[in-house]
Parts: sequence; structure tokens; C-alpha cells
Amino acid sequence: MRADPNGKVPTPGAVFRHLGCRPKCGSCFPSVIDIIHQKGSEEGSESETEPAPAKRVASR
Repeated sequence: MRADPNGKVPTPGAVFRHLGCRPKCGSCFPSVIDIIHQKGSEEGSESETEPAPAKRVASR
């Protein structure tokens, strides 16, 4: 979902729709929000530690 080219913010409802299920009461939404933030910070720290790919220069 985070790799979506439209750049939509993942919400608990979007996560459930992506998984193909529906929440019964929504009491789990705070936990889902925590997981979304946790995964987002993990992905952000991984991208900071990886070096940027080298660019190729095309010669004519």
C-alpha cells in the first residue's frame, strides 16, 4: 500500500479493505494505527541507511 503511486495515506479502513475484510466494531483501529506508524518508521530508517544507487552516465 505504501508503494502506491497515488501516494494515499494508509488508514485502518484502507488496510482492512486491502486485506479483503471488514472490522466488526473498530475497537482495533488504535492498534492498527500504531502498526502503520511503526512500519512507516521502520521503512524510513531502512531507506536512510541504504546508499543511493549510482547513476549511470550514457556516453554518445
